[in-house]
Amino acid sequence: MDAIFERMSIRKYEDRPVEQEKIEKLLRAAMAAPSAVNQQPWEFYVVKNRETMRDHRRALESEPVRGLRG
Repeated sequence: MDAIFERMSIRKYEDRPVEQEKIEKLLRAAMAAPSAVNQQPWEFYVVKNRETMRDHRRALESEPVRGLRG
């Protein structure tokens, strides 16, 4: 519970790549997360190319937020 209530959003990142070992560990943890009726409906994409990241960010920022009324 502490991890949930004490979490923080980080918006300043170091300009260095994340080690492959850390990426793999995070992906294993994410895949071990429970899902309803064990459907495991998630998909994970590891994007390392900065231009691709920038393109995805721009595309996401141009989309309206789903599920919010206003």
